[in-house]
Amino acid sequence: MVCTVALLPDRQTRARLRQAAKQASRGVHAIPLHLASDWAELHLAVRETNPVLAFLDPHPSATGAQTRLIRGFVALFPQVTPIVYGTFDKYPPGEMIQLASAGVREAVPDRNGEEVTVLMQLLRNPPAPQLVDAVLAGLPAGTPSEVVQAVECVIRRAPEWLTPASLARACMCDISTLNRRLRVAGFPSPNRLIVWGRLWIVARLLERRILSVAEIAARLGYGSDAALRGQLARYAECSPRQLRRSDAVEYLLQRFRSRCASDVETPGSIHSDESCTAAFGFAPQRSVPT
Repeated sequence: MVCTVALLPDRQTRARLRQAAKQASRGVHAIPLHLASDWAELHLAVRETNPVLAFLDPHPSATGAQTRLIRGFVALFPQVTPIVYGTFDKYPPGEMIQLASAGVREAVPDRNGEEVTVLMQLLRNPPAPQLVDAVLAGLPAGTPSEVVQAVECVIRRAPEWLTPASLARACMCDISTLNRRLRVAGFPSPNRLIVWGRLWIVARLLERRILSVAEIAARLGYGSDAALRGQLARYAECSPRQLRRSDAVEYLLQRFRSRCASDVETPGSIHSDESCTAAFGFAPQRSVPT
């Protein structure tokens, strides 16, 4: 289900987004749409609903305040795909470049209603957020599409604390099928992949240097910052301080690839050296993870 939030002060753009959501829902599940009245309500809605898309008004100002607010939103919620929707006639080109570099994936101009079809297509087939693209680009060439889907899901839905069962449902299969797909591709079990999904969110938030470790832990549902630190140490053999860097996501991807062989090794599992070498470029270790 594509839950969507929006902050659109203009009455007409709000109405058109509602119309697009209604049309996009025909023949499928209804698309929940939360229209916030201010930035505080928008942030609260994201934390409560974990939406896939966020439509934001790009209305410019002489001080560039709106651009800073949008960039701040993108930095705080890397699992959400931000889309700016409104009037761009007077928008400074420099600010548009800033938004694109910050992770805004689409810009939909207000065309007096002609844009409803574009909005409907975005709601039905939402583009991936920048973080998802970065992680997927770091996966081995030839990773099966079913596994790519699982990786995207664990990132997008990281704040929900997925279970293997809910991940399997999202991938439209049962748990045994999901286990087999991941094992054959040389990836960790569903449980461990879910953890890595949260850690990629952690890496991006640490990279942006906006939140403290305790704030990140609370945002992602960890019991304490010590629990987050412990999971980073166990899975990636690193600390939050080591992820306070501009390439934190790529750094964690390297750790993921280097740990993947040992992660997939479990007592009684069948996993060949050839399949792991094909996926990650090395033979699996023989130690069993604790």
